[in-house]
Amino acid sequence: MKFELSRPTDYSDEAIISEIKRVALIVGKPLTIEKFETNSKYNSSTLRRRFGSWSKCLKQAGVDKSYWTRNSENSTDEIIEELKRVSEKLNSKSFTRKDFETNSDMNRHLFKGNHSFNSLMKIAGLEPTLMGRRYTDEERFENLMNVWIHCQRHYGREPYYAEMKEKPSIIGTKAYILRWGSWRKTLAAFLEKVNSGTADEKESIIEEQEQNTIQKIESDFLDENNRVQDCYVYLMVDTTNNYHKIGISNKPEYRERTLQSERPTIELVACEKFPNKKIASSIERYLHNTYSEKHKRGEWFDLNETEVTKIKKTLLSFRND
Repeated sequence: MKFELSRPTDYSDEAIISEIKRVALIVGKPLTIEKFETNSKYNSSTLRRRFGSWSKCLKQAGVDKSYWTRNSENSTDEIIEELKRVSEKLNSKSFTRKDFETNSDMNRHLFKGNHSFNSLMKIAGLEPTLMGRRYTDEERFENLMNVWIHCQRHYGREPYYAEMKEKPSIIGTKAYILRWGSWRKTLAAFLEKVNSGTADEKESIIEEQEQNTIQKIESDFLDENNRVQDCYVYLMVDTTNNYHKIGISNKPEYRERTLQSERPTIELVACEKFPNKKIASSIERYLHNTYSEKHKRGEWFDLNETEVTKIKKTLLSFRND
């Protein structure tokens, strides 16, 4: 067993400066207090008491300025230049303070002085982002639609405020409150939006969002190796109006059940399996284009018996190619 002290015995200025230089060469840039203490037996508090601050310790050691952990001692000009550098790095004139801290070695406390982050962004000729990611109203409504459909299907009601923080939501509650002021006003704006169109337009919007939600759910069926999964082109009929739906799905029977939960008169007429979604999508697109004159809304078409038979034969011919 070797007996030795865990702390150094030489606390002279020369020894401390030599240690700072040694650690700087090991850890690279920037030389933070955390990095120094991880790689040295000296405690940074001792060094700061000796020289006044961490930046003064680095100055005293004569290490290159790029090693410094920058703080409020940076001049306004230096901060502005750094903001411009980060802007070029991100290829954007608008970014958040968090983006800046991620892409800069400057200390996160440097904006506690006379200038705020947003005011310095303006001085630098950049565009401050007040609330991080900016969503359009369409993005907010689309996300709320997905969550609404999810809650309606599982709980038979509209989404609650707290549920916007959970899947399938991808936009947090803050984006809605900042836009409309409260959750109640958000729901009112949403209802006004979706109820403003015709019955067919509203049904098309809901159907499109349902399809997006279903495709997201179906993606969970991919196996643990994430292999390419078979995809089906299907034909369904709504017996109340004899409209036919031409679509694709990884699980057509599951898709049938989800549609039946909203409209029990929907039945699966035909489906054919193809090697992947790309092929199935191209066939679906071909059929949509072929019968575009019979299109009613969304993926629904007003087809006669002869056309239904022809689609069945077309699917079989594509499958056998």
